[in-house]
Amino acid sequence: MSSHALSLTPSGMLTVRGIGEMDVRVQLKNYPHVQAHGKVWSVVPELVQVSSSGYARVGRPHHLHVALTAARLDNPVELYNFHVCNCASFAVSLLEGPEPHNVTAATWVKPMEGACCVLECAWSSRGISTVRVSRGRAGDTTRVAVRAAPTLLWPRNAAALVQSTIPVLADGEALIPQSSEPRIAELSYREGPPPHRYPDTQLFTMKCRRKGDSRMELVSNTDEERESVEFEAACAPHVSRIRLEPSETPGNCTGGPRVWLRPGHEVTVKVTLLDAIGRELLDERGPKASWEIEPHHPAIEFKATNRLFIETHPEYEPVPVPYKYYQSVAVNDQAIGWNGALKINIPEATASIQARVVGPLICDPMKVNLAWEGESISNIASVAGGSGRYAVESPKGVSASVVNGKLSVHVPGPGSYDLVVADLCVHGEKQIVEVHIEEILSVEVSTARAVCVGGCVPITALVKGVSHRYLSASHVPEWRVSGDVTVKEGVICGLREGTGRVRASLGGVWSPEVEVLVFPPLSIIPEKSKLPPGARLQLCHRGGPPPHLAALQYRASTRQDYIEVSPSGHVHGLSMGSARVKLVATDIANVEMASAEAEVEVIPISGLRVVAATQTLLVGRPGGVWVEAGSLPPSALATLQPPPRLTWTLRDSTTARIYTTHADDFLERSVAEGLTVRVVPLKPGVITIDVRVRNMGQVAETRSWDSTIEILGIADIKVSVDGLSKDVNTGDRLAVAVGSTIRLKSLPKSYWRSYGDGAFDISPSGELKALMPGHGVIIAQHKDDRNNIHRETVVHVEVAVPHYCTAEPSGDADETVLRLVARNSVGRELLAPTHNVTALAHGPITTHVRRSAQSALGNELLIPNLDAAGAFMSFQSTIGGVTVKDEVWITGSDTRTDRVIASSGWAICLDGIGWRVPPSVSVFVGSGVSLAVLMKDISAKHQLKLDRPSLVRTVQQIPFDKISFASGEWPASMVPLSIEAGVLTDGPLLCTEDQKYALEGVQVELPYVCRTKQPHTATPVLDIINGQLGCAIVPSSPITDPSEVDLCAEWGVARTCTRVLLLPQIHVSKYKVSMLHPPTTFTVTGHPRALKLVKITSSPGLKLDMMNKESEITVVVKNEATTCGSGWVNVRSKLTGQEIRVEVERECDVACGTVLGAILSILTPYLPTLFTIAAVAAAYTYIQSKLQRKVPIRMPTEPVQTILPPAETSPIGRSRTFSRSPYASNGPSSPVYGDASTLPDASFSPNTTRMHSRIL
Repeated sequence: MSSHALSLTPSGMLTVRGIGEMDVRVQLKNYPHVQAHGKVWSVVPELVQVSSSGYARVGRPHHLHVALTAARLDNPVELYNFHVCNCASFAVSLLEGPEPHNVTAATWVKPMEGACCVLECAWSSRGISTVRVSRGRAGDTTRVAVRAAPTLLWPRNAAALVQSTIPVLADGEALIPQSSEPRIAELSYREGPPPHRYPDTQLFTMKCRRKGDSRMELVSNTDEERESVEFEAACAPHVSRIRLEPSETPGNCTGGPRVWLRPGHEVTVKVTLLDAIGRELLDERGPKASWEIEPHHPAIEFKATNRLFIETHPEYEPVPVPYKYYQSVAVNDQAIGWNGALKINIPEATASIQARVVGPLICDPMKVNLAWEGESISNIASVAGGSGRYAVESPKGVSASVVNGKLSVHVPGPGSYDLVVADLCVHGEKQIVEVHIEEILSVEVSTARAVCVGGCVPITALVKGVSHRYLSASHVPEWRVSGDVTVKEGVICGLREGTGRVRASLGGVWSPEVEVLVFPPLSIIPEKSKLPPGARLQLCHRGGPPPHLAALQYRASTRQDYIEVSPSGHVHGLSMGSARVKLVATDIANVEMASAEAEVEVIPISGLRVVAATQTLLVGRPGGVWVEAGSLPPSALATLQPPPRLTWTLRDSTTARIYTTHADDFLERSVAEGLTVRVVPLKPGVITIDVRVRNMGQVAETRSWDSTIEILGIADIKVSVDGLSKDVNTGDRLAVAVGSTIRLKSLPKSYWRSYGDGAFDISPSGELKALMPGHGVIIAQHKDDRNNIHRETVVHVEVAVPHYCTAEPSGDADETVLRLVARNSVGRELLAPTHNVTALAHGPITTHVRRSAQSALGNELLIPNLDAAGAFMSFQSTIGGVTVKDEVWITGSDTRTDRVIASSGWAICLDGIGWRVPPSVSVFVGSGVSLAVLMKDISAKHQLKLDRPSLVRTVQQIPFDKISFASGEWPASMVPLSIEAGVLTDGPLLCTEDQKYALEGVQVELPYVCRTKQPHTATPVLDIINGQLGCAIVPSSPITDPSEVDLCAEWGVARTCTRVLLLPQIHVSKYKVSMLHPPTTFTVTGHPRALKLVKITSSPGLKLDMMNKESEITVVVKNEATTCGSGWVNVRSKLTGQEIRVEVERECDVACGTVLGAILSILTPYLPTLFTIAAVAAAYTYIQSKLQRKVPIRMPTEPVQTILPPAETSPIGRSRTFSRSPYASNGPSSPVYGDASTLPDASFSPNTTRMHSRIL
């Protein structure tokens, strides 16, 4: 029977295509009558059923029988099993307990009745395992109890010493320990935690009691099944042999010592204990042992003293399962280099092992920057320390090795490589050397900036790569040297004092030149010195490197008992003896550049004597004189404490001056104190000096001593040019223009001789005349026969024709003064005192020719009115028929305009008092105004300063050309004197009218002298009101008869004279006349010459009628208008200097006949004016009263005097309503004592004579 869901072939192959049923009949082919009938159902599996024995062993396979069931259609309660199923369609999963492993289909096992598949699995640990077998959504769960068989974890075989114990670890259930020979070894239960990795392990303890062998057994009885595990146990009475094994080395370290020790590291030595037949003996406590070191060294230490360290098996922690025995050895740095043996002693057994102590592995440097010079690079770094056997780990493509302590590498190209250098014998000894290889970018030379002559300093060539880092090079650089240095074997040496230049080349790249200074050898000054005990000495140095390159430091190179030395070279003598001092020059890196030594000897004071620098001294030239003690210098005696007292006394104070310092104050000193003095001869002759010494130190032969020394003073020949402030020294050259004449002076007076080609001629008196171009020499000779001294001085002379001239500034910076300098063909300045100087300028620019302060330089051009913008000017100089020119742009001074140009003898008014002036200017004080008089005939610029308020006036003084009396007839009381200076026309008194009024009555000293015939006298006078200066004749008695006398004015070499007529005084007959009593006449009588120059004037309203006779003048006074009051007639005589006033009483008509009428008639024309004045006065008074109520007015007061008042009392102060400031009644005429800004006045000199004058 068949259906669509099922099909059956004759061979019995059933094909299932769906759900359904089929009846099946089976018969035999040979016996068809034999038949069997059945039925096949095709349904969907609904349930999975799992069945097993429920018990499993650890490590043994366990079978799970799986059945698929489904319900019948006609009876859903009845289940039918599937006889065939696909085992691969089942999945096994763990729900709880130990996990099953190796789950597979066991096709070789016949399933149980109703099962269709058998699954096999195994467990590795004990426990209750719950597993689920599922197929699709259907599944079933089963529980399996997994039990373990007895298993021995440790040990497999045991050997131990008698009385020792070892733990035994086994795995199983209900284990019972048993021993075949309990008298030899016993096995008992052990308490304690199990191993962490094996928590189900059972612990036992095996203990040896006597010598022998025994079999140990652990038995487990479960479900009447007996299982056991056993092991062999041997008990030895003692240790028969000991084996010492070193710790494993990092590399191949065969041969040599077996134990390598290093300071700071502990090294373990494994100890193996063996019995007689070579079995390893175990003991959980370890046996007792003692250690020895051969040879003994205190720096080597054993950590375990009487027992061995036991290393337990890490697999069975925390159970103390002995794994191995060992000893820890530690060393310190003092044991480096030790080589010997480590020896262990156990009863009845000993053993030793070779050991060596080495230092740490050192690679220097650790980081290397190399220049690319090829693939093979040697000597990269030095490797030292450790065992001496090294291995190098390098990147791929790079090979490296250490040969003879030098690291070499072979690289394919530039780059960065890390080379690991490891010690093959010592653990943990590794050093990483970073190697950076770059291409060469530049080369630099590195060396000291200075080197000593004959000394050498290192020099290297520094290489920079593309990263601008310095690189090392394996090749020797190529050097190029020039100058005073040489390079050899890595050092640069100085050949001679000077400089040198060095260049270096590496890899074809040249460095820039480096300059090296070669300095002279360093030495100490003095190299040998002596000083007494307690004295001090300052050492100095000579040569050596410059201060900006090195620092110097002194120190004692021998015993310091004799001297004490400071770093700055200050030596202090302590006790008598000899010591050496060393001076070292170090650079900024504290590297020694040079050194020197000196010897200092401390000796007692003995043999005092007076020593002079020379026995002959030039006059005016100082010479030293000092006291020596034996070979001790004066500086050593001066440092004694307390210092010695020496008194130097000149027997004749006029022969010389003595000083204790280098400064010459030009005071006549004849006594001085000090160890050293300077003697300055004042005149030729013998100078005798007495010396007295007191308190000459504690360590001396004598503390008091007297002596005398004589020095001869002589004068040297001093040559100078008349008109030049600078002296001509021996060998100097004088350049003179052709046609010029100069005068040479010598002191002392010498004999002049010349040698030349006729270019000049010199007279015995020293007058030199330049004749033609050429050269020669002049010799000044002087012979002192008495002292047998012969002296001479040589001066070179050049005579040349001027080729051109240059205009050069002269004078001060704030004045425009030019000097024309004649020059020869090579530009040398020529002396031309008599050359003619002219200037030409466009515009209103004036020039003044003045004599230079140094007359040998010729004349100067003063340009007073040149502004700051300047002007283009032409100059020319003529000398010897040759004219040279120069055209330049002259820039004027941009200083303040308060500058005055005046000539000698002029007077300038200055507002205020307290002016500070130079010595050549005198100041006279009036009422708030000062008068400055130029007292010397010089060309100069004067700065006049006032402190309060701060004012500065500049006076440019030019010398006068000539002085002369004014032409005409003048009275004897005032003959005007004219001082001419160039084009100056404003003088001689530069004052305003107000200033003249303030100076009225001031006594003024004038610089010139007036002389006349005896018995009369003459005196210089200044007429401030009229602005004139001149001379006045003071008669010795009243003049009765006319006479004519000579009057002269002298100033230096300038002189002028004139004749002055002395006449008797004129007289008037009446001094008062009245027109009410006519006739109103009076007569003027006098000398006819005087009456010719009489001028008579009258007041307004009067008329004069004069009748002249030979010796009198009659004057008639008339009234032009009828007015009341009085008048006057003034009679002025020019030749007698008189002015006489005659009072005149005038007649008048009275209008009202009374006095009141007369007053009204007089005031009537002025009434409007009087009323206006009264109104203004009333308004002014009202306003002033209001202002005084609000603000108090402080009236001006006289300023506080800051300087001393003058010796003479100035005139009483006057007040003027139109003056800007009140006049001071008194004021200083000279600066305050101690004012350093003004030189002392000439008035301080006792030799100065002043000429007083009176002011008309």
